[in-house]
Amino acid sequence: MEITDSASGKAFFKRPDKMRWEYETPDRQTIITDGNRLWIYRPEDNQVMVGEAPSFFGDGKGFSFLSDMKSVKKRFTILLDKKTEDDYHVLKLLPRQKTFDVTVIYLFISTKNFEVAKIVTYNSYGDETRIKLDNIRFKQKMDDSMFNFKIPQGVEILHLDEQ
Repeated sequence: MEITDSASGKAFFKRPDKMRWEYETPDRQTIITDGNRLWIYRPEDNQVMVGEAPSFFGDGKGFSFLSDMKSVKKRFTILLDKKTEDDYHVLKLLPRQKTFDVTVIYLFISTKNFEVAKIVTYNSYGDETRIKLDNIRFKQKMDDSMFNFKIPQGVEILHLDEQ
């Protein structure tokens, strides 16, 4: 349908399996997992979706593999892609188990510092998701409380496993 959406924000990852995405534009949204529970909070909608992280992220969606790169070797066949882009090595990740959510992931690795600079995923419908990573900082001290969510009073709670 040639629809393009753009979003920007911050992402935090802590091993193993902890993730926090804070989208700032176009709509504020926070996605948090402590490795067991998942919260997706949309303050403008006064709504939080709650679910189990392993069942939601189990097939690699949501870039969950970024919180535990060791799992990449277990869950994906990794190939050096023949297509090259200036300043990047391109790795092609093929899921070992077929899913609708992720059919292929491309990791663009900087030739200068060997950091993951871009991620492009495709699903079974041919939809493309692109993420550009910049301002990357490693070995930052992050308290585990960053990866928990206290549901504000009066917020509508939806359960992901019931949808």
